[in-house]
Amino acid sequence: MAFPPSDPIGEPHGGISFHLASVQYSVYLLNPVEETQITVLWPIKIEQNDEIMLIRSFVLERDPSNYSGRPLLKAVRNFDEMKLALDLVQLGLPALDINKGVKSLWESKAVDAPRVRYKESGSTNTVDMDDGLG
Repeated sequence: MAFPPSDPIGEPHGGISFHLASVQYSVYLLNPVEETQITVLWPIKIEQNDEIMLIRSFVLERDPSNYSGRPLLKAVRNFDEMKLALDLVQLGLPALDINKGVKSLWESKAVDAPRVRYKESGSTNTVDMDDGLG
């Protein structure tokens, strides 16, 4: 399985645990051209409730050039969330994409909000509705 090795950092109450993993980047820098490896921290929260397991994670630093102060040619993360999700599905755990579910609810007009922020391929948009309108 592709789940990165992690250290447990806490279990506040039943069914919840926190872990801290290290994720490797292969980084190609300029001036001078150099290939190097950097490690970024990846906090992971795992919630187990009855038959549902929820894994939440995010990489703390998505721009590896911040580590060197040099221009970046290319950065390749040796692990990603999609690989983890595919590995869990192969183990027989069904996947649930919450983002797609929420978008489906909005499209069906089952949910409404006075403000929406969403990501498109090249931008992030925020829409504020007029007072009283969703």
